[in-house]
Amino acid sequence: MSVARLELSARSNANRPDTARIVHALRSAAPALLFGLRLWTAVCLALYTAFWLQLDNAYWAGTSAAIVCQPSLGASLRKGWFSHGRHSGRRCRDHDTDGVFSATAG
Repeated sequence: MSVARLELSARSNANRPDTARIVHALRSAAPALLFGLRLWTAVCLALYTAFWLQLDNAYWAGTSAAIVCQPSLGASLRKGWFSHGRHSGRRCRDHDTDGVFSATAG
């Protein structure tokens, strides 16, 4: 091989991006891309169905599908909501009973 061809091949390889870096970037972006694709599909399907059924406010179907598709933490999130509801209920109950029993007899 001549020196000119070696220099040309070295220059063309230098301009190429690192393949391993590109593969790593695509693998790390795959979950987000799949989530976006699922969300887009769900919203489009909901809007198509809403327009096909000729609903008055069809945009709510797309909004509802987008909200339902959002990721949640599952059991820990449910436990937090139950705990929040329990504490709110206790506060309301205590506030009501304080108002009933703290009245002075006149």
